[in-house]
Amino acid sequence: MFGYITPVKDELKIKDYETFRNYYCGLCMAIKNNFGNIPRIGLNYDATFFAVLLDSLYKEPTNTYNSSCIKHPIKKRTCIKENIPLTYTANLNIALIYYNALDDVIDDNNLVSKTISLVLLPYKRKMIYNNIDNIVKTNLNELHSMETSNNSFPLDEITHPFGHIIGEILKEAPFTFNRDTPKIRNSLYTFGYSFGKWIYLIDALDDLTNDMDNGKFNPIEKSYNKKNLPYERLVKEIKEAMDFLLMGLAMNCSDLLKELPIEKNEGIIYNVINRGLIEKYMNIYYKL
Repeated sequence: MFGYITPVKDELKIKDYETFRNYYCGLCMAIKNNFGNIPRIGLNYDATFFAVLLDSLYKEPTNTYNSSCIKHPIKKRTCIKENIPLTYTANLNIALIYYNALDDVIDDNNLVSKTISLVLLPYKRKMIYNNIDNIVKTNLNELHSMETSNNSFPLDEITHPFGHIIGEILKEAPFTFNRDTPKIRNSLYTFGYSFGKWIYLIDALDDLTNDMDNGKFNPIEKSYNKKNLPYERLVKEIKEAMDFLLMGLAMNCSDLLKELPIEKNEGIIYNVINRGLIEKYMNIYYKL
């Protein structure tokens, strides 16, 4: 469920691309400082975007420093200095990659995922923001119960737990925003809720053919394939519905951004939401 939150590089200003890379390196160092070197392997652009977004709401100034690392031992890279948003996102990254691996183990007893989950378990125990672990664990358990149930659920209901995960994690960020009010935190929850549902749904659409070929659960097939249609016929029937749902969620995210007190990183954030989500969706849509 990773790899869907990426900026459109060609549409970014050079300074914004450099800033995004600085956050990536800063988050990598934050993971190292809090958990060690091994979990850094799981760092991705998805987590980096959450670091960018949360730091854009943080009322304290953002600082940078230069550092070398294993991947870049000679030329030093500019890193965002660790602060509460980066520490919080480092914890989020650990939780998401751990439970993603665990989910693969539960689904099909994947040996590689089982190894990853066992390797990551000691690092997950180092998490200092236990609310993240509780939110992710509780809602993924609810999601797994629906996925393994013989009952049929509306797609809106199946996508709810993951939307709730992202919404709650953003809303409960443990620091003071630029303008911190219950209304703003509720807007951040609603943004995260739509964003999480988009992530879950785009992942399901991307995996649809593979899941159907291998007899695995897919929420789109579960909700729409009442006639047990083959993939080619099912895709023709759901394209319009998928377009409505995914484009609608992306538009919700774009509209809700305007309610948030974002005072830095606007170019990156709006690039990812207004362009990145659409580009990722269209790339998958045209392969159906």
